[in-house]
Amino acid sequence: MNHLKEKPLLKIGPISVLQDARYSAAVGFDIITYCLARGDMRKVSAATAWNLVQWLSGPVSALELNAESWEEIAEATALFPVKWIEFPWEDRRTAWGTDANALAVAATLPDAESLAAWFGENERHYLQLTVQHDTPVEAFSNWLNRVFFRFDSPETATHWLSANKPLPLGIAFSTEWEESPGEMDYPALDDVLELLESRVMG
Repeated sequence: MNHLKEKPLLKIGPISVLQDARYSAAVGFDIITYCLARGDMRKVSAATAWNLVQWLSGPVSALELNAESWEEIAEATALFPVKWIEFPWEDRRTAWGTDANALAVAATLPDAESLAAWFGENERHYLQLTVQHDTPVEAFSNWLNRVFFRFDSPETATHWLSANKPLPLGIAFSTEWEESPGEMDYPALDDVLELLESRVMG
């Protein structure tokens, strides 16, 4: 897959298996996430994330965190470069001691006023929004260059791309893209990546 300047950034994760990490790097993902959030079933240690990173060339690293796991940032960043920190929207005002970009994750569309205020605080703030077929993206069209769309299923991604709807800064792929827990659905990802490439190339 060609890495096109015009296409959105591609993010995938959380990754915990080397095969998935190497596949993601090979097909052109720009960002790979590793979960360090305490209490999450997909949490890995900073050392495990570091071991996965060592096998890869190309993608940058992101850490998934929550309000209980901020101290893990120092442990991870001491081992490998981390360009993105992502955390729940409700934790967006929590301080972090890193130069990484801040990516808040929202399950539903935040109200425009809160979103505008949050974006205005710091240029390194970004939003990851779960997008369904009928998500009204017009409400934040002025911020698409600061937003990642996380599609809730391969079918939703195919619908969105085929309908020629607006593209954001980035597109995120997560656990919905698994055939079963821990087994990534490579054919489904390949199909959507091919569709995205064909759309970008016009």
